Amino acid sequence: MARSERYLQWIRASAGSEIRLILAEDIVFFQADTKYTTVATIDGEAIVRMSLKQLMGQLDPALFLPIHRSTIVNVRFVQGVRRALDGSMVLSLKGRTELLSVSESNRHLFKMM
Repeated sequence: MARSERYLQWIRASAGSEIRLILAEDIVFFQADTKYTTVATIDGEAIVRMSLKQLMGQLDPALFLPIHRSTIVNVRFVQGVRRALDGSMVLSLKGRTELLSVSESNRHLFKMM
């Protein structure tokens, strides 16, 4: 079995009344909400009924990194890393306007950037 076949290739997500099939490689980030997880792509957002913990077990760890307890990011979409004077860190993403906070325990993942 090829390495990539062990990981999630597609995700089924809801966007309003529509069900979308999204390629895993097109996902910019996942962000947990109270009951659902938001799947963000360059084209918009959708919702999945899976926890981040469930998703992490199915995603390729070479592509998807947990940056916070509520956020997993696709490293291919990381445009830049900004550090504040207080040591906090945020990521800017290709094709998205929001900045994502990196938790203190995950900052080491981006020290080389």
